[in-house]
Amino acid sequence: MRKEKWLLDEIEKWQTEEIISPESAEILKTRYAPKKKINLLIVLFSIIGTLFVGMGVVLVGAHNLWYKLPIAARTAIGFLPLVASQVLVLYVYLKKRDSIAFCEGAAILNMAGVFSSVAIVGQIFHLPSDFTNYILLCGVLALPSMLILNAIAPLGIYFWTVLNGGLCFDSLWETPLSTALYVVGALFAIYNFRAENGRAVYVAWISVISGFILVWVTSLLEDFDVFISLFAYFALLGSASVLWERAGRSLEISGTAGTLIVMLFATYEGWWLSSIKSDITIAVLTLAFLALAIGILIKKQRVVPAALAAFAALLLRAIWALVGLNSEPFSVVFMIVANVILLAVGVYYIWAGARKVSLLYANVGMITVCTLIIMRFFDSEMSLGIRGVVFILLGIGFLGFNSYLVRMRKKAKEEK
Repeated sequence: MRKEKWLLDEIEKWQTEEIISPESAEILKTRYAPKKKINLLIVLFSIIGTLFVGMGVVLVGAHNLWYKLPIAARTAIGFLPLVASQVLVLYVYLKKRDSIAFCEGAAILNMAGVFSSVAIVGQIFHLPSDFTNYILLCGVLALPSMLILNAIAPLGIYFWTVLNGGLCFDSLWETPLSTALYVVGALFAIYNFRAENGRAVYVAWISVISGFILVWVTSLLEDFDVFISLFAYFALLGSASVLWERAGRSLEISGTAGTLIVMLFATYEGWWLSSIKSDITIAVLTLAFLALAIGILIKKQRVVPAALAAFAALLLRAIWALVGLNSEPFSVVFMIVANVILLAVGVYYIWAGARKVSLLYANVGMITVCTLIIMRFFDSEMSLGIRGVVFILLGIGFLGFNSYLVRMRKKAKEEK
């Protein structure tokens, strides 16, 4: 017996036995009435089936009648998927706005209708067959329905249209346009970070992955320092993870993993010897990301070690890039500092795992430290003597940390 049905039966018994009044019974029945549930699998199969039937009709018509019809008739048929999907969106908005299944399904069908109608009309009038323009146009046209219905299922497709379309333009507007359109989708994702039923996790991961691609490709196109851009991006993700409970874990995992991976590259001297175009834009963007991320952490009074490591690395890289310290002995100094920062982060995670009894934290710390040790052992950029000194210092550090843990445990036992 379902929980709601059992509770309603109990309420009937309580009313019969005069434990509660009829008024109270009605209030409880209204509050705990079984909610109507829609089988999402059935809705999904209905959407897929509708799409197959629609595509089949289009293909059969194209084979037998398409080119025999006048242009006006073909144009009307071309706009039919778009008009039908817009009518469905209007109906769902007015009548079924509270149904997640209907909103998501209508938004998906609307996006499919946009892609179909634009393609058919373009074929009828022999418009320039630029796939980049086509993809971006469809994404922009499908955006309003997604926002109106608050449907997050098409968000992944929208980000794909923005990245595939906006970043492929051969013009000066490709980066600003792609960034602006991505920000619209990102703000929509942030709005849904408190959503239920896993929606927050979905929009968080989709936004993180799409944002990573946007930052990476934009940095290459504009000749920015890729590592500065990625450090700033991952630092912001790690800091923003404290703002939202449901999406926070996704942001924390991606921000931490991304920061640690980029930091591994910074532990090589060759990384600091490379030359890039020094640009005031790099400094401005770096300071903006740093200010935003630090402001979030100060406001929430939280410590995100990976984000702090990214802050330190960002400042080092920004100083290096703007002053032009891409030569020895500066490269050796920056390399050593990067190794120390990454080691400190790994040790912190091990310590936090021991203190919180968290295997996740402890494993992240162990993987970070072990990876760093293995990389330094096989590092041909460092002489045997330097590697020997580094390993001695690492050993002393671990022994000191172990001694600290022993004292802490002893102190905890004495207090008990």
